[in-house]
Amino acid sequence: MNFKDYLRQQKYNEAKKAEQEKSDVDYQKTASAKSDTRQNVESIINEYADKSENELMGELMREVAKGRANGTLSNGDIDNFYAQAAPLMTAEQKKKLDNIIGIIKNS
Repeated sequence: MNFKDYLRQQKYNEAKKAEQEKSDVDYQKTASAKSDTRQNVESIINEYADKSENELMGELMREVAKGRANGTLSNGDIDNFYAQAAPLMTAEQKKKLDNIIGIIKNS
């Protein structure tokens, strides 16, 4: 191997090492973000765990009102949510969700 080839090989090795290090950092960031998301979800679940159905509906309606007022919630958004969530639900859960969506859309 001549010196020119050696330098090319060194540059290639350095680039591969830098790429791997970036990949490792990206993986760590992703893992950290997943952990943060999980903690946030658990925190939200804990916040609502002891509330009655009436309290939960009241909170939902307050959030719906906020979303409607600031333009971040439309009937289309609600329909999209239903389309994603309904296949994962039992018939009883779908019936309950249909009722809730009816209330939301008529509010």
